[in-house]
Amino acid sequence: MTVHALALRLILALSLLCFSAGAAASAEPRMIADARAMRLAQSVAWQRLLHYRPGVWGTPVSEVDGEEFFLAPTGKHDPEAELEATLNAFLAPVVPGHEDAHALCRFPARRFFLDERLHLEGRLHAPTCPALAVYNAALDPEAVTIVYSANYLNNPASAFGHTFVRVKRRRPAGNTEPSERLDFGVDYIANTDTHNPLLYAFKGLTGLFPGVFRFHSYEYKIREYGNSEARDLWEYDLALTPPEVRLFALHLWELFATHIDYFYLTQNCSYHVLAAIEAAAPRIDLLSSLNTVVLPKDTIKALFTVPGLVRDIRYRPSLRSQFRGQVARLGPREKDMVERLTHDPTAPMPSNFSIVERVRMLDAAVLVLDARLAKAPKSGKNANIVTARAWLVQRRDLLSQSLPPAPPISAPLDKAPERGHDSMRITFGTGITSQYGNGFATFGYRLALHDLADPPDGEPELSQLQFLDTHLRYDIGRRALTLDSITFAELLALNPLTRFEKALSWRARAFGVRLHDRGCATSRSVGRSAPRPSTQPSF
Repeated sequence: MTVHALALRLILALSLLCFSAGAAASAEPRMIADARAMRLAQSVAWQRLLHYRPGVWGTPVSEVDGEEFFLAPTGKHDPEAELEATLNAFLAPVVPGHEDAHALCRFPARRFFLDERLHLEGRLHAPTCPALAVYNAALDPEAVTIVYSANYLNNPASAFGHTFVRVKRRRPAGNTEPSERLDFGVDYIANTDTHNPLLYAFKGLTGLFPGVFRFHSYEYKIREYGNSEARDLWEYDLALTPPEVRLFALHLWELFATHIDYFYLTQNCSYHVLAAIEAAAPRIDLLSSLNTVVLPKDTIKALFTVPGLVRDIRYRPSLRSQFRGQVARLGPREKDMVERLTHDPTAPMPSNFSIVERVRMLDAAVLVLDARLAKAPKSGKNANIVTARAWLVQRRDLLSQSLPPAPPISAPLDKAPERGHDSMRITFGTGITSQYGNGFATFGYRLALHDLADPPDGEPELSQLQFLDTHLRYDIGRRALTLDSITFAELLALNPLTRFEKALSWRARAFGVRLHDRGCATSRSVGRSAPRPSTQPSF
């Protein structure tokens, strides 16, 4: 069965969920007493599973906002009431033909948790759960990987990067398909409803977009990020136990059927990916290491705060990184030939090139065309690119099928996201103005993320992204504190111009700056009278 068929079955199974409450019986008094005696509602595992966090007054509040996630009327704020309501719902009779609506089918992760502690299976008449069975068969998880997709300045929503989960399926016996076609990518995204940039920013910053978990083929995620958006992927395999992997998959089933308000700077894709991992493995603590503002790169750093959690790291270069790496291995004459082949795939090669050199040039030319094709998949020029690529592939196959493709490019370890600097920055400065003879001091604060003067490790070399960069100035002589400048947002992309890449460099900035001029009332110095207004502009 192909992964597309499996994905279809998975989505179908998830869509079968309904949320009728059903008749609830009173849980066995002994079961409730056991849960209270074990203080299960106060346990870290239960509170993580329900996403409870301390609220403003220190009392627990669930970060899940969908009402269908709770069985008790006060469940969002009361772990004890939600636990007892869950036990009562588990004992409710099953309505034939509506098994998927039963609490045991809707909340399999809670069932898994409570059965380990209260041994429920002997006391329950468990339904068959048709939709859940399809989901479990389609997912069949074996391991969990956190994936970091590098930042992408062409889309402001992805300018800070993105993290999502790769669920590795157990390989069926005899299946030889690449693992990318078998595995699933799961991410938490904002369900947006506007293209207005101002409204988009306002709703994203204030949590007015519902955040939802979604499943895709992992191969689709590679094409989306690594090909279309030219974003390198870093994969971090997690050392979770088999029960933790299973609980994680069951918890995703519960989260798929609800929503959590999405906040771009705090409760975003990075935050709730870690929250889901913590729910499945309460032995680890990840969220406590995060700052108030959570960026995708911070997610990766948090993984390394738990010794042994990251089992392996893999680098998956984007198409752009692949062709850059392959072209960098070529000599000047070979690059000239590659450039010619991208324009004329039938161009003859000089006889003094060896077979190995010819294969290397053809492979590089194919990668260049792949990158151009992925950049504009719906462009009218693509028919010519597809035809040229087909010619190059045919020439390569006719030349030699025994030679292996060029070796993959090495992982740029200095660009691994966990090596990046922290995003916030505080600056202090001082100076003196010759115009007034007064000294001044400056204080600056930047919320996020990177400028060209910052250490380059873990960051793109030629891009700059700043958010809420603020500078205050205190004039000592005037004893006045003023807002000197504020940059609400700044994006800068410096794209190299080569024979194979012609992308424009660009800069976008929303900012305000105070101009210091003796003719301005706010700039007059102590002990001097303000100059009379002039009818002529002064420079």
